[in-house]
Amino acid sequence: MRAMEENVEKTAEVAIETIEKAADVVDKLADEVIAFPGNENLKKAAFRIKAIAEEIEKDAEEAEALIHKVEEIEKEVDAAVDTFMGKGMKKGSR
Repeated sequence: MRAMEENVEKTAEVAIETIEKAADVVDKLADEVIAFPGNENLKKAAFRIKAIAEEIEKDAEEAEALIHKVEEIEKEVDAAVDTFMGKGMKKGSR
């Protein structure tokens, strides 16, 4: 069960990193389109795309922080269970 959890966690982290990288590339591309002289409609679209890419990056960072928080809680729970089981084992072995 723990191996499956770790696999899901690693997959989520890789997906989040990929999303962050893609959003960063889109953001930079939008900057280039905005800087290019000419078509105002294209520039407006690039501004909207840039805003969306920035939101995606922000959401990916929040998802990554959530994963790390879950990892911390998981360690705390494991430590509490280990402590409890250790005390239970000592009582049961008397």
